[in-house]
Amino acid sequence: MTLKRARRPLLAIVGSLLLLATLSPAAHAELPSMAWSRLIHGAPFMPRAYLGFGATVVDKLGHTYVVGCANDRMLIVRYGIDGRVEWQVEGGPFTGCPGRIAIDAAGDVFVAGSSRSNPDDQFFQLAKYDGDSGVQLWASTHAEPGHVHGDPTALVVDRFGDPTLAAATWATNGAAKAVTVRFSGKDGRRIWAHAAEGSALAWPGPRLAVDSGGNALVARNVQFTNAPLDFVTAKLDRRTGAVIWETRYDGAASLDDEVLDLAVDPQDHALIAAYEKAAPHNNKVFLFRKLDGGSGALQWSSTYDDSAGAIKDLHDIVVDERGDLLASGGVGPSSSRNPWLAIKFRGRDGAQQWAARFDQLSSVARPWQAAAVLPGGDLLITGTVDQAEGDRLLTARIGGQDGLLRWTSSPTHAPGDEESIGSGVAVHRDGSVAVVGAIDVSSGNDTWSVSKLEAISGSSLWTQLNPPIAAPVSSTGRRAMVVDASGRTAFTGGGQGECLTTLVTADGALQWSASYRFSQSQTSRCRAAVFDPQGNVIAVGDAGGVTHAVKYDADSGQALWTSSYFRVDFGSIFPAAVAVDGHGDLLIAGHSYRPGIPIFALRDRYDLSVVKFRGSDGELLWEHHYDSPGGQSDLAHAIAIDGYGDLFVTGQSGGYTHHFNGSIVDPYDYVTLRLDGRTGNRLWLVRYDGPAARSDVATDIALDAIGNVIVTGSSEGTGNGSDYATLKYNGNSGNLIWQARYDGPEQGNDLASALALDSRGQVVVTGTSAGALPGSADVATVKYDGGSGAQLWVNRHVGIAGGDDRADSVAIDGQDQVYVAGWSQVAPGLARLLAQKIDGSSGEPIGEVQAMRQSGLAQAAMVRIAPDQSLRLGGIALSPSNLPGLGIVRVDQGVDRILRDGFE
Repeated sequence: MTLKRARRPLLAIVGSLLLLATLSPAAHAELPSMAWSRLIHGAPFMPRAYLGFGATVVDKLGHTYVVGCANDRMLIVRYGIDGRVEWQVEGGPFTGCPGRIAIDAAGDVFVAGSSRSNPDDQFFQLAKYDGDSGVQLWASTHAEPGHVHGDPTALVVDRFGDPTLAAATWATNGAAKAVTVRFSGKDGRRIWAHAAEGSALAWPGPRLAVDSGGNALVARNVQFTNAPLDFVTAKLDRRTGAVIWETRYDGAASLDDEVLDLAVDPQDHALIAAYEKAAPHNNKVFLFRKLDGGSGALQWSSTYDDSAGAIKDLHDIVVDERGDLLASGGVGPSSSRNPWLAIKFRGRDGAQQWAARFDQLSSVARPWQAAAVLPGGDLLITGTVDQAEGDRLLTARIGGQDGLLRWTSSPTHAPGDEESIGSGVAVHRDGSVAVVGAIDVSSGNDTWSVSKLEAISGSSLWTQLNPPIAAPVSSTGRRAMVVDASGRTAFTGGGQGECLTTLVTADGALQWSASYRFSQSQTSRCRAAVFDPQGNVIAVGDAGGVTHAVKYDADSGQALWTSSYFRVDFGSIFPAAVAVDGHGDLLIAGHSYRPGIPIFALRDRYDLSVVKFRGSDGELLWEHHYDSPGGQSDLAHAIAIDGYGDLFVTGQSGGYTHHFNGSIVDPYDYVTLRLDGRTGNRLWLVRYDGPAARSDVATDIALDAIGNVIVTGSSEGTGNGSDYATLKYNGNSGNLIWQARYDGPEQGNDLASALALDSRGQVVVTGTSAGALPGSADVATVKYDGGSGAQLWVNRHVGIAGGDDRADSVAIDGQDQVYVAGWSQVAPGLARLLAQKIDGSSGEPIGEVQAMRQSGLAQAAMVRIAPDQSLRLGGIALSPSNLPGLGIVRVDQGVDRILRDGFE
């Protein structure tokens, strides 16, 4: 335990924000209205940094990762779903600027680049980082014998978690190679390396993809003794790197043929994009080929030629879920202007479906450009366009069925920004879009821009500059806000690299705001807050791989103690859930990893972990760690405490190995356990493996009046996607009492996020359910009988057609009425905070409050019921300068007016 003198509390800078509220017409006597609201921001600052080439990926939970350069050093940044910076790593093992990034199924990040041992020797470097914390797990290198220069050109991770890297190298005598290297994802050891001689280093270098079996497909340009350029496509065995098949393409005219990009379709066939010259003085044409994945035999070949275009550039190809090929690039009359081009070919026979040239979207020849495909088949392109004020980053959505332009989005970042260059695009699981590019802010000072766009309209949900132009304060989920017995609201988050905690009185006055930096050298993040029995506030977070807690005096905000947790054998606890028992002792549940042991020696990556601190002084009392029988990752997501002080924890646990059609998968199961509150000893543990024996992740837990345990989460069904899965266990034995599943009408992904119990022990579960249109989502709230698990009612909140409605939290008041908090997209460019009131008996909607700005985003992640039955909504809202901040809204019932005195 570490005691530190409290820093002087810092008052947050706040800005006025006018909110509009929309009330449903139902049940006028009980209409909710907003009584007050408050937005809290950190202090602004203005760093500058040089930006190199960047790349972006998005994980399955919606985090966005970007790699590039700042001050000529590597910079990796993870952004949360709301755009906040969750961690960043600068420097690392690279002496150069890495430009390739990939992510595995567990959410860990791989970064590839080149480094130098001296001014002449250059080698490839690959590093793996923990996705949750940014901690470097290992770094590995590869130097091709006799070759002193080279650059990685592609990086992919297979379903086994092993990364494969493609690179171009050359020797001092000009000899060139295309090198493919496969590494172990566990420890970074090199499994094999394959080098092909005589490979030309023409842009863009060797291209790479992996099939479902983990075999590598490589396309490279080759040239010997000044002969015309050809390209070769090869398939390499996953285990040995041996060539399974190889084909070389030399066009009918035996002139230059240059490969540009490579992709793999859902049937593991190879799709190739290239240039071909049909005559010595003719313009090149685009060539597209499909090769059989098993033999390399040609299935079809198609070309595209725009005879009016002197300049042709193809930048990216993507494959939709049907196996159709979509290509993006540019074609224009000269090198000064290059209209964007998109083409679609049918996957089964190569027939051209459409070609679209967008003269209004033009840029200089060969801008940075990248493409992705949305659910449903629409094409996304990001790149650069010429405008009067300079080059601008622009993202376009193009209809997959007709090639028509749906929308364009070009964010404005700050006064004085001059040039923008788009360089990466990725699609979130919810269908929204992540875009990354370079911005010349002013006077040659560059930064990078990361934006999240709403897919239906292209409107910006958030934009971040890194290094940021201003430091926002951001919340960290539905456990970041709590309400005490007197109606005071505590809210914690991160801002300016510090843990920021705020206490607001019942009438909306700011009682105190305290900022604390756990580590002077690392970003401090607070993830959860809790009141103790005396009304003091405890905030829990992490910094630099160490878990921290700080306890504040209820009246003054003065820090009473701080405590930290780190063990050489288990590392830190990533805090996912916190609670305080009747004695005021603090309990933290989450997951831990073992940095002190070589990665290859680990049986698993994470253990489910729980620690208990004494509330009076922060001393560690006990710790408990659980490692699953399958030796996979185990993570806690929610915690509850009974009247005896015993703990109930639920989360996800690496399941036993299953076989499907000859393949091996390691799905997660629910895991729920009971611990003795005095000792931390385990009393019982149960697992749940859903009907599909695939991924099952528990997200929330509650106890009924007699100590029985209810958990909910998402479980893959036997149809399409995931279902809500809710289970009730006997609290004494862990025996299953009942289970219930909810599969929405669209039979897509249904993701339960939270549950609550009413006064009779009936169970209400809320979350997000697939909507009627591709990429859309609705809020779905389900009520079950507490005794039998029978479904009593379902309430679905459907916003605009094709829009997104999402729920993060649920609460039930003293009259058993149900409240759900989340957000809703209501019009192009508008997303607003959503709070529903639902009749607890019938499931019928009673009313709702929706708060929003004239433009931008408001998002509720939390809903709490105060003792006077008023609501507290917490989440993200935008200031007048479009900076996200911690938003707290009080909503009173039975009041027919809206008081706009909040966010002052």
